[in-house]
Amino acid sequence: MRARAIAIRRYEFFWWSGILIPIILGAVLYCMMSSDSFFSSLVRRFFTMEGGKSEFVEKAFIAVCMYGRDFLWSYALVFAISYCFRGSFKGLKKAFLIVLGFEVIVEILKTALMIGGKFDIWSVVTVLIGNVAAIAVVLIHERALL
Repeated sequence: MRARAIAIRRYEFFWWSGILIPIILGAVLYCMMSSDSFFSSLVRRFFTMEGGKSEFVEKAFIAVCMYGRDFLWSYALVFAISYCFRGSFKGLKKAFLIVLGFEVIVEILKTALMIGGKFDIWSVVTVLIGNVAAIAVVLIHERALL
């Protein structure tokens, strides 16, 4: 009976860490992108070279922060929706379609409603990669339990 309780705790820890860790990392990336934050200024100073900023490094840093957040929120959302279905294969397919559909709708609404954005295909690609990564982790974990 005790072994079963430990197995349940490990199972719950897996799911909750798959949801919370990406959200926390995404919040850190969000803070890094705030131009007026102390943390952002420290990170940007780290990437300066000999008194001048490396344009490539600066653009790469911004791209990683922007698309990294998309990757992390989609990863966490797939985990959260899959948790509701307890990691079943049908649940994973539903989670994949829900998150990808949500991202496409958001990108279209950004363009249609003029809410400060434009359609970004790379954001959709990043969400797709985040979905696949989350599903792969869930499938590997579920297979290890069998």
